[in-house]
Amino acid sequence: MVPWDCPTCGKGDKKFIGMRGGAHHRYGLGVECRIVRCSSCTLMFADPFPVPVETSEIYGDPERYFENHDPEGHLDGHRALVLEVVRRATADSPSILDVGSGRGEFLRAAADLGLERTVGLELSAAMVRYARENHHVEVFEETVEEHSARISGVRYDAVILSAVLEHVHNPDTTIAAIGQLSRPGALLYLDIPQEPHLAAHVGNALNRLQRKNSVLNLSPTFTPFHVYGFSRRALETLLKKHNFVIEERKVWASPRVPSTGAPRDRILSLIGTQVNRVANLTRTASNQYVWARLQE
Repeated sequence: MVPWDCPTCGKGDKKFIGMRGGAHHRYGLGVECRIVRCSSCTLMFADPFPVPVETSEIYGDPERYFENHDPEGHLDGHRALVLEVVRRATADSPSILDVGSGRGEFLRAAADLGLERTVGLELSAAMVRYARENHHVEVFEETVEEHSARISGVRYDAVILSAVLEHVHNPDTTIAAIGQLSRPGALLYLDIPQEPHLAAHVGNALNRLQRKNSVLNLSPTFTPFHVYGFSRRALETLLKKHNFVIEERKVWASPRVPSTGAPRDRILSLIGTQVNRVANLTRTASNQYVWARLQE
């Protein structure tokens, strides 16, 4: 656990939001983390920050990490995303960099649709091996910062950050490297949680009524290991810093809240699901889908 400042704004005021994990989680998952919000850009993060000793222990098992994902449904969704990249890109057959490729489904979808200049980056050796052996796609075991330092003169027409930016060690250096790897006018797609969201607001208010300082924001030390939370303002501040401008932003999330089946948990799940349905109608849901473009 390391003392931490906002990676976008640097040293500055931070507001304590509450505690997350351990005794502050309804299933007791993870360890206690102190959640704060940058007073300038509103980015949420843990301070002290939980730096993993071994990243592969978290993301290293493809089957376990994606055990709740439908492979075919996932692939269909990626095909739709590839077609949207092609529609929005300025090049007829855009070159694409997929940062955090996971099992390689997006790269497979791009290949199926005839795109030949696609490259993936992934930290987990097991994920890289899975993508190569099962989808026969090009994936490098490196961060985007390492890729930018290694590749000289290569620029991409589009970069994909699907469920990635909330996990990285430093989102500022990640977006900076993506800017260096992008052509002027290049697309950047982000699928990223929105923090705060309506369900967290409701849950946090209920906790305060019970005189608890527990919050529902982020998951720094348990699945899915979200260490940063981006409001619209926080995301716009970070992207603008590196010359990206948001063109479109959609807010939506699956309303279903899972339950263990225990009576109390079933009630909480039902309430949470109804709250999420309202959130989808009011654009206060827990996920955002963003298209941005590097300014020329």
